Amino acid sequence: MARLKQTARIVASSSGAQPSASAPAPPPPDATSYHDNARVYDWAPLALLAETSTLQPQGHLKSLLSNDPDEPSCAIDRENDFNIRIRIPPRGMRICADDRATNGVPFTFVYSTIFKRLKLRLPFTFFEKELMMELNVAPCQLHPNAWALIRAFEILCNYFGHNASVDVFLYFFEAKNPGDRSWVSLNRVAGRVLLGLYQQSFKDWKGRFYMISATPQSPTLLEGFPLYWVPGIEFKKPRGLEVMAPYERELCGLFLGAKYSLALLIKHDFDVLALKKYIGRLFFFHLLGYLHILMHTCTVPYPGVD
Repeated sequence: MARLKQTARIVASSSGAQPSASAPAPPPPDATSYHDNARVYDWAPLALLAETSTLQPQGHLKSLLSNDPDEPSCAIDRENDFNIRIRIPPRGMRICADDRATNGVPFTFVYSTIFKRLKLRLPFTFFEKELMMELNVAPCQLHPNAWALIRAFEILCNYFGHNASVDVFLYFFEAKNPGDRSWVSLNRVAGRVLLGLYQQSFKDWKGRFYMISATPQSPTLLEGFPLYWVPGIEFKKPRGLEVMAPYERELCGLFLGAKYSLALLIKHDFDVLALKKYIGRLFFFHLLGYLHILMHTCTVPYPGVD
């Protein structure tokens, strides 16, 4: 999928650059330290208070951008990288910080591996926003493995011509209590197989996060989802078919038991032919298996019904 080669609106924390007067809000102010975070965010565990961005202004932001105009795997925005403002957080700013640290100017944190390895694009999709609202988590609060599941699920839904559904996603996956680890992971619901495990482990992703804020070109960039770390998450039971619309139940039946590869779906996201070949081949054998079951049963089970 070709796209124009663009350069993101990059503002280093030490640059002192000023935003346009037409901007919906000025960028978060520069600062050198946030020593009062432990006192202001007294709800936060030590792991969060110790999590600050270790990225340096030189090189890290530019490395997000692709040098090949036909290769979007390192791009940031879906259409034009000038639509967002991305910057290195001020030194000492904690992952659990909110707009009290920026005099009320909104922002959100996103880990760099979500862009670089999972090919997430901004703005967040309606499904991604709705899911974060349902789970009551900020983007940085989800473990990269959780984002891998989200990305692969969206790719599958898009391929089959369906809108990604939060109810269907939460039929197959449930949030895992993070305990002392703080970052929220997603587990497969027992007996409901859709995606295999992400075999490529995430290493060295902590401490590598960016500060994202809106521009005049994207005034709604930060709307519709929690921007900042949410303490005290309440986890809910997996979805049942009884709460779903008919097309969602059909989608559950279409997906159940297929076990697509997370890594391959994400790898082929921008390669239409490779994606079609992989999903088509796997779905064919999945359908054959289901027809084999029908031939050896007296009644016709509805796929996905517990």
